[in-house]
Amino acid sequence: MSEKLTESDFLKIYEKYKDRIYNQAYRILGNKEDAEEATQDIFLRIYKFYEGFRGEAKLSSWIYRISVNVCISRAISKRKDIDYLEETEKIIHKNISEKTKNPEELFQSKEFRNIILNLISKLQPKYGSILTLYYFEEMSYREISEILKISEGTIATHLFRAKTLLKDLFIKEINLFG
Repeated sequence: MSEKLTESDFLKIYEKYKDRIYNQAYRILGNKEDAEEATQDIFLRIYKFYEGFRGEAKLSSWIYRISVNVCISRAISKRKDIDYLEETEKIIHKNISEKTKNPEELFQSKEFRNIILNLISKLQPKYGSILTLYYFEEMSYREISEILKISEGTIATHLFRAKTLLKDLFIKEINLFG
């Protein structure tokens, strides 16, 4: 492609992808402010680097690749600065002690979803991004493969490993109360 992005074309891209990008950033980063900042950064990069988009992949895959990279970088940086453990322990303890909730209600609760997102943020970025893209963005192995530039077999292996690590991390968090 290697063509200059017009303002009109950029606005079309922005309108089409703004909600998806924000939602993905929110799922990876876990809060509104970080997601908003990441979304702005992502669109700045789309505008800045559009001339380098060669059209070898779909535009949506290229945009999601930028999005994942920005969010992973921010998550790594954030992990160095903030410790979520105390907040996560309180929420887990509260949810576990609520005998009235069945597992489906618990999973659907905003607090529980935040627990899972916080635990995902503790995983290595390669695992967290695959979990986020597969479960929250509902992308196929092929789409994730295009975005992350790794084979579908590697996606399957990383997804299995990510689920195992997430389960182990969750059990470890629960055992803090036992």
